[in-house]
Amino acid sequence: MNQPYPLTKEQVRLLLLYDFRMEKKAANSIADINTAFGPDTVSKSTAYDWYSRFQKGNESLEDQPRTGRPSEFDNSALQEALEANNRQTSRELADLLGVSHTTILHHLAELGKKAKLGIHDMFSKMKIKLPLCILRKNPKEKQLKKAFPLPPPSPAPALLDPRLPLTLRQRISIMESWKGISCDMTPIGISMLVKLFENHCDLLNLFEKFQGLEVQDGQAERMELKDHARNAIATLDNGIKSLDNLDVYFKYLHAVGETHTKIPGFEKENFKKIKGPFLRAVRETLQERYTPNIESIYRVAIDFLIQTLIDGYENALKRQ
Repeated sequence: MNQPYPLTKEQVRLLLLYDFRMEKKAANSIADINTAFGPDTVSKSTAYDWYSRFQKGNESLEDQPRTGRPSEFDNSALQEALEANNRQTSRELADLLGVSHTTILHHLAELGKKAKLGIHDMFSKMKIKLPLCILRKNPKEKQLKKAFPLPPPSPAPALLDPRLPLTLRQRISIMESWKGISCDMTPIGISMLVKLFENHCDLLNLFEKFQGLEVQDGQAERMELKDHARNAIATLDNGIKSLDNLDVYFKYLHAVGETHTKIPGFEKENFKKIKGPFLRAVRETLQERYTPNIESIYRVAIDFLIQTLIDGYENALKRQ
């Protein structure tokens, strides 16, 4: 039995059109495709719908316009995703916003934007020039698959978790914005800790390795501070990057909060002291990209993250 080989919906449609032109019955086409590329590659309803269209003389492989009330799509969500990361392809935007690729192309045009060609689209354009036998099982199948690999299926867009105090648009905005920060986090981590210890010098005494450290006296480059800065910013990094999977988010941050119960003299209110230095460091890093809207999103996100750390800290104390 052949190993499953994922196809895009465009490739499945092309195979159905090929079988139709070869006068193969829909039932036989379904059986052959599912045998060659894996069960459930094409369903009966999909195959018969496309055969019905082909029989009416319509051999276009594009989705037909939907009838009835058009789905609502807010161009501002697309605009914010572009502002956060303007290097995304149209298919990446479709995945982020949970809409079809066609919808993204339409609304990009409305915004006067030109879609960026992704690897999926380049492959789709290239495959038209290839013989149909490449998509069929044949004696040179392994060689052909190696020469013309099919793109991996796009991941399904993550649904919005009701526990998250952000809208879908806000979650997308902060995760895209954070990509520009996470590529080099040590400077922002050091900036954040220096400001924290300047504002709350009593915190230095909680950590034995920081006792006697004077951050104002040019000691911000000390290895002890760098290491702690990396750990602190890594916690924030992992938290923000897991906003689309709150089970992972809570498990990780609760564990981090629990570790602080082992620090003599540490109090849960100390977690809240990181908010100001964090927002300041983000503002300095993003500069003109730190818009009022982005700031409001980061404020909600850091409050949520801090409360999660506190919950982990308190839960650990209750178990002691």
